[in-house]
Amino acid sequence: MWDALDLISKREELNINALATEIDRRRGDTSLTSATRVFILEYFRRSAEDAEAGEGEFQTSARAEFPNTGRAVSLMDRIFG
Repeated sequence: MWDALDLISKREELNINALATEIDRRRGDTSLTSATRVFILEYFRRSAEDAEAGEGEFQTSARAEFPNTGRAVSLMDRIFG
């Protein structure tokens, strides 16, 4: 789990603490561990879908769509409402 968070944080240019804090802030009644696992799974699932759809590098398409927040924060909005 930590390796995945490390990779996501590097791709999104966030530190792990900021990423975990944002997941914690948005998780609602779900445990932090469960919310983190769901976020990691969804992040990489969407990464694979983007690659299959020919949208190129996941981070590049995310930055174009969400230039101020990156894919991670936008994805948290979708996952945690």
